[in-house]
Amino acid sequence: PWSDKFGRRPVLLVSFTAFVIGYIITTTLVYFSKALSLNPWFYLLGGIPATIVGGGCAMTTVVFCYVSDVSDVESKPKRMFFVDMAMGLGVVLGNVLSSYLLRYTSVTIVCATSTMLVLLGWMYIFFFIEESLDVKETTLAHKAKSFFDFGLIKDLVKTCVAKRPNYGRAIIGCTVSILMVTSFVLHGEHGVFYLFLRNKFNVTLQQFTYYNATIITIKMIGCGLAFAVFRKLFKLPFAVIAMMGLAGCILDHFGRALAQSFWQMYMASSFGLMSGITGPMLQAIVSLAVPSNELGKVYSLVSCAQTMSPLVSAPLYTYVYNKTLHFYPGLFNFISAGLYVECFCVMIVINIFERRVAKRTKESEVENGKNEKSPTENDPTA
Repeated sequence: PWSDKFGRRPVLLVSFTAFVIGYIITTTLVYFSKALSLNPWFYLLGGIPATIVGGGCAMTTVVFCYVSDVSDVESKPKRMFFVDMAMGLGVVLGNVLSSYLLRYTSVTIVCATSTMLVLLGWMYIFFFIEESLDVKETTLAHKAKSFFDFGLIKDLVKTCVAKRPNYGRAIIGCTVSILMVTSFVLHGEHGVFYLFLRNKFNVTLQQFTYYNATIITIKMIGCGLAFAVFRKLFKLPFAVIAMMGLAGCILDHFGRALAQSFWQMYMASSFGLMSGITGPMLQAIVSLAVPSNELGKVYSLVSCAQTMSPLVSAPLYTYVYNKTLHFYPGLFNFISAGLYVECFCVMIVINIFERRVAKRTKESEVENGKNEKSPTENDPTA
């Protein structure tokens, strides 16, 4: 909500500044830990600056808002896909290269490298990124005071539940629910997936790292092909492409649950070739349902829900995994598949709404065309 009122650029600068400070604190603590015996709790200090300003949740939200602000209707999903692909590529390169950097240098160098990369990002925003919204110029003190204005939260709730034409409120609600459930699955599996692979297939940490990198690469390639073929070539609606991605998630998790060898996990991942396209398509659907000056509020609600989901999903998946460890350690994959089936059903509802809106729009255009022709046809001098 704050970025809708005062702009996207200040939030990006503040977020990256907090991350830079946090990484500097972490690098300093790691450096002095060679000579001092530090309590592990001290390392939490590095996360405090980012936590105060909303962390990665706020930063990612504003990034997608900025992309939506500077894009037209047709280029929004493509650019959001590029953002997702860039983050995925960063995860792959970070996982692979950091292990080699650690092997040949030290933990301090790895942390210092992370600090420099975030600082480069801050410098790029400061020198090259312009404000995307037309906002009123106010003092820094007023902006800082409004940062803690609880009235913005009330405004956020009103915006998200407000009645909108063309099933806007229903589409927003359905889309937010899908994003919440997919985040629930992602964070729930995060704590048990490596344990599952190690227990069933004796996978080492290095094998798991390469497996993750391969999976992310497969999804990036699949998303690129899906977007180029189904959106650019066949002009399919966003909802239909998102349904294809969810179908891939369902097949992927069923394959994981039934796998008996580690190579079959790679095969299962190929079933989810398009699974990564769901997020960008859903974000594009939301961006088309609300105006730019309200987009930050809706994305904030989504981010808050996604941030809160691990509080429930992590204990639930851990409990299921512990209870089924001795007779079927991969049972949690069936739970994930079932949740994705629910998301697929909700996506069908969104598709129905969008088809109705498209039909109404087409009928309205035809009716307007008839009304424009009729005066000419009745005019004898024409």
